[in-house]
Amino acid sequence: MRWGGLASPGDTVAPKTITRQVSTTPERAYEGWLKAFDEFPKLYPQRFEHAAVLSHKGNERVTTCTEIWHGRKMTYKMRQTLHPGRAIDEVIFEGHGKGTKARWTFSPAPGGTQVQVAYELKGVEAFFGRLFPKAFDKELGEVADLWVKALERGTV
Repeated sequence: MRWGGLASPGDTVAPKTITRQVSTTPERAYEGWLKAFDEFPKLYPQRFEHAAVLSHKGNERVTTCTEIWHGRKMTYKMRQTLHPGRAIDEVIFEGHGKGTKARWTFSPAPGGTQVQVAYELKGVEAFFGRLFPKAFDKELGEVADLWVKALERGTV
């Protein structure tokens, strides 16, 4: 169902891809990414209220997170499929953005690693992405920048 040309909560928005550079190896960037998740509420309390790994078995993790987007809290649970040193596939299976997928990749690049995240937004995330496209793209870029800052600082 469409509301005035906007996405309804069940729709999907066109995939979005964000690319950043970090000055470390792909393996260290990947490991740092895994460790950073639990630290984000301490590092960036204005953006992350809560983040925790609920389980980690083999190459699969289940996480929970509450993010703050334009003053609105978005809580979700996510399944992460880990491809050590190369990639992380995520899918939100419960909560805000249910069905949203993301793929993080860590590729060698001159001077370090190219970190890329490709999002396929669904549910409430797709709705806000269609309603406020420029603001939502900016927010996705800011989140990617937070990951890069954490990796560059060596905080993880």
